[in-house]
Amino acid sequence: MPFEVLLVNPNQMKPAIAPLALDYLADSLAEAGYAASLLDLCFASDCEQAIADLLRSHDPALIAITFRNTDDCYCTGQDFFVPRLREIVQGLRARTGAPIVLGGVGFSLMPEAILQYCGLDLGIAGDGEKAFVELARSLERGEDYHAVPGLVYRTADRFVRNPPRYVDMTRLPRRRRALVDNARYFREGGQGASRPSEAATCPAPTAPIPSPRAGPSGCCRRRASPTRWRR
Repeated sequence: MPFEVLLVNPNQMKPAIAPLALDYLADSLAEAGYAASLLDLCFASDCEQAIADLLRSHDPALIAITFRNTDDCYCTGQDFFVPRLREIVQGLRARTGAPIVLGGVGFSLMPEAILQYCGLDLGIAGDGEKAFVELARSLERGEDYHAVPGLVYRTADRFVRNPPRYVDMTRLPRRRRALVDNARYFREGGQGASRPSEAATCPAPTAPIPSPRAGPSGCCRRRASPTRWRR
């Protein structure tokens, strides 16, 4: 049976922003020979039903959830997303025994606390394109995975966080970005078109530059600047 990886976007914040991380992960997984499927909950009216519907036709061996924001960043909104993330984790856990791995910028801010709150054992803090593929390969082969860079894992009495290995982005596979429905995000979300008519006339979907990429200074979030860039 193929080793299928399910990639999950739990972010329902509007205006909708495409889960770029999942497109990147899918490309890295494809290069390594793994099939990836997508559960995108951004436009779902009923997340529990969306989870049930997808898992009726898929039997993933591994699940990855990208957690982009811990809150809405609005002083008037103050919407905290971690409890909703836990609900989605519980919905998945009720229907499959596949390992669930957390990742993403929001997760990387406080990985141990989020894993503890969600009742999970595994996450990847920082870059995931190479680390997650290494983790998938180790799990598929039944090998020890505890040395995977950036891995955060639970032991009997604590969490351990491995040092990250920052990715040389010039060496990543060519970006096909074929997993996520980027055209829909362009039409209905916050990615470039200020009016519906602009989305209709644009020749191709676009996406913003993901500036909050984990940087070499050791911090979890680092905004791009004219003087310091990650390759």
